[in-house]
Amino acid sequence: MDRQMPELSMDEVRAKRLMIIGNSVVDAEKFAAVHPGGKSLIDGLLGSDATEAYRRANHSPKADKIVEKLTVGKIPPKATPVFTIADIVVQGMARLTKSSALYYGAGAEGGESVQEAVSSWSRYWLVPEVLVDVSSTDTSCPMLGGGRLAAPLLAAPTALLKMAHDEGEAAVARGCQRTGTGNCLSTTASMSLEEVASAAPDGYRWFQLYAYRDKALTANLLRRAAGNGYSAICVTVDLPVLGNRTSLEREGFSVPSQFKMANISSGSDARKDAGGRDPVAITDRKAYVSKMYDQNLTTDLLAWVAKQTSLPIVVKGVLSAASAVKAAGLPFVRGIVVSNHGGRQLNGAIPPAVALPRIARALAACNEARAARGLAPVELFVDGGIRKGSDVFKAIALGAKAVLVGRPVIYGLAYGGAEGVEKTFSILKSELVNCMQLCGARTLADISPDMVADREGPSRL
Repeated sequence: MDRQMPELSMDEVRAKRLMIIGNSVVDAEKFAAVHPGGKSLIDGLLGSDATEAYRRANHSPKADKIVEKLTVGKIPPKATPVFTIADIVVQGMARLTKSSALYYGAGAEGGESVQEAVSSWSRYWLVPEVLVDVSSTDTSCPMLGGGRLAAPLLAAPTALLKMAHDEGEAAVARGCQRTGTGNCLSTTASMSLEEVASAAPDGYRWFQLYAYRDKALTANLLRRAAGNGYSAICVTVDLPVLGNRTSLEREGFSVPSQFKMANISSGSDARKDAGGRDPVAITDRKAYVSKMYDQNLTTDLLAWVAKQTSLPIVVKGVLSAASAVKAAGLPFVRGIVVSNHGGRQLNGAIPPAVALPRIARALAACNEARAARGLAPVELFVDGGIRKGSDVFKAIALGAKAVLVGRPVIYGLAYGGAEGVEKTFSILKSELVNCMQLCGARTLADISPDMVADREGPSRL
């Protein structure tokens, strides 16, 4: 089950003789019919919160699936004020269905890289400058394609956001537009790139591209992005195959059939596979990727993309200096995103916060060579583990122009739709401003590498 459930009050639970288990409202009579304890045991729990009784009984995973199947609504989580991204995460998680929370939180294998992406920002100390007038600050930054953001923040591309909220990617776009932050829409979004552009026509946006083996399909995605106001094409290069997402496999997770990849299922991009099936209806994500995506993620592919579009090309999924240099050697590449794909691909990969300064050093030399050739510089971005405004500050000090934010945006969306996304970015921007003032930086250009120190030694930077 991963359908949006109506919120029911306690009075409705009592009146309809339902039963609460966790945040779920369950059809108690149907549950009683299949419960081994019989109807008499359940009768005493009708119209009440049976969560503790259910937990004490130590039910099997099979029972959990029955509860999920018989859920008819949910109890709205207790509304509490949110002050930090950690608060947003808690509130958003409480509003997600069990399988949605599992999907969005999953990492590759043991999930260590998910946690390390977050914790690695703490390896850097802040080194504040004093005797600076910080009575005013400016967090704005120019972006590729002529846009300008109010803060160096973009929503990272994430799949199937209607699993988190009925308004899905459109709500993310509106939240970004309201805060003057950027939005990077995924190829695997549950709303089409046209719908998302229409929802926030004045918002700054990129389109993230998964390259399909079907070149006509991929070329049409690029044309649609250019025709709908997207300012750059962000090509993901770290997913030739799907990572081992063990937690999803253990639970037997599959994408619920009602959630479609709208960019592929719409209009001329609809395709059938060799068996005559609609590939977007294939719920086995690993099989879908292996069957449909191009595994030849090389500079040849990037060159082909460049021939299909005049938009700036950003390469996402880079973790080594050597790969960054290879990408920056292509004249049409204008950006690199240091990213470990949310820890969902290669478990044990270097965290983005650690890879960032290494890549920044290599890219600085590349940009000097590009300038000598009359080429524009390659801009550096980072995606992975950003949870605080101070993380954003550190990323800029280490060489990034802006950061992409993934899971916090998903949880903000689940928490409150467009308003929740707006709150997420407002928290990060407010914390960034505070950190800038305390560190003596009036503008983003004032944030220098000298304002951070690596706990593991200066030689690491």
